[in-house]
Amino acid sequence: MITIQSCKYRFDNKDFSIINTYKVGDTLVFRSDKGLFDSIEIIDKQLRFNGASEGYSGNPETCYILYKTIPPGKPELVGFGGSQGNVYSNEKYLLSAVKWDKNKLATIEIKFGGFDGKLPHEKSIITDDVYGTYYDITHFCINCIGVDSTEVVKLKWKPGVGIIWYQRKDSSTYTLVTKNNSTSGR
Repeated sequence: MITIQSCKYRFDNKDFSIINTYKVGDTLVFRSDKGLFDSIEIIDKQLRFNGASEGYSGNPETCYILYKTIPPGKPELVGFGGSQGNVYSNEKYLLSAVKWDKNKLATIEIKFGGFDGKLPHEKSIITDDVYGTYYDITHFCINCIGVDSTEVVKLKWKPGVGIIWYQRKDSSTYTLVTKNNSTSGR
């Protein structure tokens, strides 16, 4: 198994511990409180770095992890207009990491099923008897008008595992039952 970590990149070990949570080919299966299943597959991991911008002033190092739903969900609009018309895709970003300053932690955002939130720092970690140690993250817009009832509004992120639980706006909850690791190890 190969994990991404190289002297070429300026992400530090704490950043990589989050970035390396998911590998291309990983499949995550969640079960709802009503017995329904929801599954996603990690399909790509992209690291980008411009070595000329050593201090990251205006040109950060970035990482993106993409996923698709199983079975494929409704395509989302990813680009407007142009000669080819609007562009739709089943691929979605699950995690993005941006490192603006090599001396500070990266900003890590999770985007999942309409959810958009930042992974908090270690100071906000929770420990309980049910889930062990995790971060509890709420969508910035939990009661917003226009948010679809199936969109994710809250999730739990476990270090080393990733998303272990999420809640949709309709109050249904899903718990991770399986994380099948890939063999490609990217």
